[in-house]
Amino acid sequence: MLFLPFSIPLSSRVCSALCLLSSLLFEVRADNLNSSATRAGGGSQCGEYTNQLMEDGMCHLVASLPQQDERRCPDLFRCTDEVSYWLGENEQRKRQIVGLKETISELQEELRNHWHRIKVLELQSEEKIDLNVSLEQRFHELEVRYTESTSLLQLQGSLILDLQNQLHNLTLSVDKVNRNP
Repeated sequence: MLFLPFSIPLSSRVCSALCLLSSLLFEVRADNLNSSATRAGGGSQCGEYTNQLMEDGMCHLVASLPQQDERRCPDLFRCTDEVSYWLGENEQRKRQIVGLKETISELQEELRNHWHRIKVLELQSEEKIDLNVSLEQRFHELEVRYTESTSLLQLQGSLILDLQNQLHNLTLSVDKVNRNP
């Protein structure tokens, strides 16, 4: 007989399903069952096997298969309804995970776009604030110039009035001199 030891890293559900499958496919000897979840079975036509769920979650399977001239054993890894169900569930979850990863990628891209828009709006806001500050400064400067200009215009106006009065007085004096030679 040929001994085949397997240590397969599987989830405890899959391992339990495989253990259940192996117990369904082969005869189970009640005297070989113990508290460590080791199962043994098989018949003379199929050889002997044992499987055990180990502490690290791996399914440890040891099988001795008959020589080739003996009758062929049933496939130990043939899917039962429960194994098929869990395989289908695993595939469905894998598809869901892929879908969720795509959704997460799309959401991350949207988040990056929103951050970019926020940054642009912040920059525009800062520019507007700077523009408002510069406009306020410009307005203040224009108010100061207006006040200065108004003062200068009033001064000019009073000087012009003084000049006009002096010119008028001079004209009167010249006329008086011209009349009285």
